[in-house]
Amino acid sequence: MRRLALGATVLVLAVSTVTSCADATSLQRQLAPDAREAAPRSGLSARWSERDVRSDAAMQPVNASFEDGESRSGCPRRWTCEVSGGASAHVATGVAKGGDRALKVAVPDSGDRFTLRSTAMPALPRRRYEAAVWRLSEGGRPQGGESVRLRFLDRSRRLIGSGIDRDLGPASRRWTGVAAKANSPAGTAYVEVEITVAGPRGTVWLDGVKVRERPILQVWGGTSVRRGPDADTLSIHVATPTPGGVHVGTIDAFGTYLTVAGPRTLVAPRGATMTYEVGGGARYEASTGTIRVSPGQAATIQVTGRFTPTPGTGYPIAKLGDPIAQVEYPIYVVAWNYRPRSKDNQSPDIAMLPARAAVRRSVDRLARYLESRKTSSGGWSIAHPYWPGQPREDPQAIAVLTQGFMKRAQASRGGAYEAQARRGLEWLVSHQRPDGSFGLPWAFGSSSGHFSTPAHYRSGTTHVAGEPLAVVTIAAGSALLDGFKAYGNTRYLAGAVRAMNYLLDGPNGFQWLDARHTRGSIPYCNLKPALPSTDPRVRAHHVLSAVKNTSVEIYNIDGAALSFLKALYVETGDERLLRYGDAIARNLASKVRPSGSIPYSWYERSPHSGGYAHIAFTGLLEYAQMRGQERWVAAALRGFSWMGNHARSDLVPTEGYASLSGLNLSADVTAYVTNALRKQRTDGSFSGGTATRYDAVMFAILSDLLLTMGG
Repeated sequence: MRRLALGATVLVLAVSTVTSCADATSLQRQLAPDAREAAPRSGLSARWSERDVRSDAAMQPVNASFEDGESRSGCPRRWTCEVSGGASAHVATGVAKGGDRALKVAVPDSGDRFTLRSTAMPALPRRRYEAAVWRLSEGGRPQGGESVRLRFLDRSRRLIGSGIDRDLGPASRRWTGVAAKANSPAGTAYVEVEITVAGPRGTVWLDGVKVRERPILQVWGGTSVRRGPDADTLSIHVATPTPGGVHVGTIDAFGTYLTVAGPRTLVAPRGATMTYEVGGGARYEASTGTIRVSPGQAATIQVTGRFTPTPGTGYPIAKLGDPIAQVEYPIYVVAWNYRPRSKDNQSPDIAMLPARAAVRRSVDRLARYLESRKTSSGGWSIAHPYWPGQPREDPQAIAVLTQGFMKRAQASRGGAYEAQARRGLEWLVSHQRPDGSFGLPWAFGSSSGHFSTPAHYRSGTTHVAGEPLAVVTIAAGSALLDGFKAYGNTRYLAGAVRAMNYLLDGPNGFQWLDARHTRGSIPYCNLKPALPSTDPRVRAHHVLSAVKNTSVEIYNIDGAALSFLKALYVETGDERLLRYGDAIARNLASKVRPSGSIPYSWYERSPHSGGYAHIAFTGLLEYAQMRGQERWVAAALRGFSWMGNHARSDLVPTEGYASLSGLNLSADVTAYVTNALRKQRTDGSFSGGTATRYDAVMFAILSDLLLTMGG
């Protein structure tokens, strides 16, 4: 059985994997009271006074280590607990990470679940919060395991955002950490920690819950170190949405530890000096003796001196230390001219981000235009480029638009955008087909570029309006899952689970491609013939006969499915998802060519566009990182490198490119936004009404960029 069970899941709220479980123990150590993440090294600490340096002690929920005992039914004092199935808990002595007590939780059977939630702690908007708990487990192979969630509340104690991570492997008889990170949205006033233990798991001890707040620093790409004849140049490109900004006081560059010593000077421990210049939103702040990165602006720091990047890698890691917040930010740096130079080995030009105000005006104008497209049934009237004269309620476009409204709501204090996001989520829930799927509201087929084989269709040469399609189902299911993360409505989670059940277990769902069940794919539409049986490409399609010459192995579908599958696994902890995700990822990774390009499908072998490839590579990367599969990660990164070199005009800039491939994302963002705003019409639209789906996509893209730039 592939079907997912929802019952136990409704006790848990919201998920967004923002850190890998592989670093959970290190994060837990960082949150320990004696950890000083970015403390100045010996001999340099006197540079910043006690009033400048914030306390590095972690925030602790009341009774964070359960030393105060329990209040009722095994629930620790000052925590609230929910129990499902045969789960039970009590505060016990004899096994503890620190102090005398720990919470002992028993979840023996599948479906058992124990959830505990802390009291609300005061919190600030647009910060990075990190939460961790120590745990020690017994029992067999886990299904579900432990998860940690951060829940952000406004002043009315209403959920407005969250982030989660869960452990992925069997826990041994030793204390290890489970941790999560998430950015707090606008309007955040409180944060809660929620910890869930799911069965079958045996017995688990929990101890030492800690939370930490820090500013957000985003690396925007173009960050590089270039070898010169007399000196090297380290160029750092960053931005922050945190209202107080970020204070860079130290730069740990490949073994050379530098401290800001003045408006243009950096000092190394033995007295050696380097120089630096700042631009954009960066400036030297004499009162703190740091380089302050102001919120909402791109900032550049350019250091001149001699560096020695790690041999054998093109992307060594440097670290920026904030002594005010007591945190350290690792950044990937592109190393230029440290290996034989090629004609393409050139640094990109420095570019600043466009003004937030201009992007905000554009997004708000577009939102007013979309207001005119509302329908009486709670959706939006969408015109598709294939059917410009037939505007209808398109689930895929409404899903994308809804995600855009959720992004916009995260950065705005008013409730208007949240109301639109909830409107879209309600439409998706009420218009989901009984089998969990979604389809296009237009009939389509060979006349719109689909398969020309008549046997592919149930009647005539078209798919009927509303016929299920994987790409539409994935888009709608992903939006519903995002809605659950943001607002905690379990109806949205149920809709996402139903969508995944269709994708895996429906009549046209997941298919095994080989007899050993190691590779798999989700069909685009159905399992009817795609090409004439005499086409030589059919004979060359090396899969099981049952799926030969069908709509399997269309790689953007599998990439999008991996992104959705990964997010839903982190929410539900259902390990059955991993079996099918592994099969899809294994097959998709094998289709990335040595050059990094990927074809459209098994029957169209030419390298496809960057926008299409981005979907395939992003899904593969997200899933592979969660699973810790380095070969799959390497295949995805090879694909992103191909995009950066051969499909740059197709890039829709996202922050991931900077950390993955060292691309100059600042230039990409500037070019993309500048061109987009130039094309916006006086009515606020980009299409003039002939292709409202494009307007929905632009709203989502620009809202996401605006949120990353500071809202």
